[in-house]
Amino acid sequence: MSTTAPEPVVSLGLEHYLFVVRRQWRVVVAAVLVGVLGAVAYLALVPREYTATTIVNLNVITTDPFNPQRPASGLLDDATEADIAQSQVVARIAAEAVPGKTPTEIRRGASVQLTAETTIARVSFTANDPDEAVEGAQAVSAAYLQFRSQQAQERIGVTVANLTGRVDTLNERLSEVNGVIAGNPDDSAATTQATTERQQILIELEDLVSDRNALQSVDTTGGAILTAAEENDLETAPNELLTVATGAALGLVLGIILAFLINPFVTRLRNRKEIIRATGKPILARLRSASPTIPASAVDAEALRVARERILAETRSGTARILVFDATHGGEVSAVVMDLGVVTAQSQRQTLVIAPEVGDAQLDVWRQALDVDGTAATSGKIVAAERVPGLSVYIAGAAVGGVVDSDLLVGRDVRRALHEATAGSICFIALTAEANPASLLAALRESDAAIILLRTGSSRITEVRDFLQEAQNLETPLLGSIVLPKLRGKSGPLVPAASETPLAAAEQSYTTISEDGDDDDLDDVMSGEVSAPGVRKAPRRRSTPRRAVDAASASSPQE
Repeated sequence: MSTTAPEPVVSLGLEHYLFVVRRQWRVVVAAVLVGVLGAVAYLALVPREYTATTIVNLNVITTDPFNPQRPASGLLDDATEADIAQSQVVARIAAEAVPGKTPTEIRRGASVQLTAETTIARVSFTANDPDEAVEGAQAVSAAYLQFRSQQAQERIGVTVANLTGRVDTLNERLSEVNGVIAGNPDDSAATTQATTERQQILIELEDLVSDRNALQSVDTTGGAILTAAEENDLETAPNELLTVATGAALGLVLGIILAFLINPFVTRLRNRKEIIRATGKPILARLRSASPTIPASAVDAEALRVARERILAETRSGTARILVFDATHGGEVSAVVMDLGVVTAQSQRQTLVIAPEVGDAQLDVWRQALDVDGTAATSGKIVAAERVPGLSVYIAGAAVGGVVDSDLLVGRDVRRALHEATAGSICFIALTAEANPASLLAALRESDAAIILLRTGSSRITEVRDFLQEAQNLETPLLGSIVLPKLRGKSGPLVPAASETPLAAAEQSYTTISEDGDDDDLDDVMSGEVSAPGVRKAPRRRSTPRRAVDAASASSPQE
């Protein structure tokens, strides 16, 4: 009984999150722009509110304002003062100074805030017009101070009146006591009692008069305005900068969330970093031409030579069978496969190119470019390319089908060609992403290593991941990838003119550019606008692979 080892837990670090954000930067930027536009729309639709503030110094109403035992600020209660400033009584007084404003509107817009451990209060008023806000703040602060003064005067007046009444009563009693003393002998009991009562009345009168004098000297002003409303800066709500910054921040958060939600559904590989991350291997070569030629342009040929050296470094000795997985989705086997075979053969190492999916139209291009005698009589055989010493091409033959042939693309003849290749040679077997899964698995099983052809904007992460998984299961290592630029528009395969020698023309073009140092020509070649001399474009047509056609013919009933 076999047991399956649990899959390792993959931890997602900060690098992964940054990668997703960079990959979906358009979504993030769009969300930030939406947030900013939403903030601007909010500023345009929501009416502005202006808040004016008057700074006042409240007068603490006490009979002993200079008592060091308790500071003046300790005699004020913040909640009480705030309720007074926002009371209906104060609003009614303020409304008299602000035409067109009702006490309810004044009360709704007024507020007061005391500074901790001080007697400083900030009286504010909010309105939709800056002038109304200033006028309201001034009116509320003046009404607030006026009300505090009136309340103090009323309380002191009541207390003083009570004290005065008590003083008058004691004075009347004092007169009666003095009459008793004057009408009786000095040593009489009545005189003694009246004398004692008179002393008590005098002491009480002294205290009452002292208290009344103290109250009458109390400062009953409510306070003083330190800074008028028009002298302070107006506060605007909503704050433009804060609102836009908040909108941008919310858009950024939303964009990051959307980036992680959308990223699994965006499977196309768009740049070098995504390709390296998807394959886990380096890029062997980056081509400049979106539609490669046979032979390759000077710049692409140089890039393929770099890829060749990296491949040869991994296959130093013995025969190497390398699967070229073409995920460029060009409708046919990419010309890069043959170009890679050309530059590999130039290294004096025997090279065999096997492309079972090559159709008749594409095979005609190969014949003209490399002088390959690919006729029906030679199908299923290895044919040498006369113009490239050391390069051979396998011309696919008909599949036997039924129980004899194991696969339509990687059948007996292909496997025999792989195993009977010249010792020390390199065999490239090319299959596209559209090939049958069984054919890909068979090619992976027969190969010693693999290379992926990718095109930015066309190749998908999912197909690369699936291919890597199958390669790992069959223990076929991946050497790296060759990347083609994004295909813009539609262009057909490039067919070399019969009057030119394509390889020599490409080499001569490369040599001329290097010697003349003409940057303009070099830029044209690198951008793909100019190809090697002696090539021309032919209309593109999707052809049916020879083996599929031959297999269909072989499997059809014979009359």
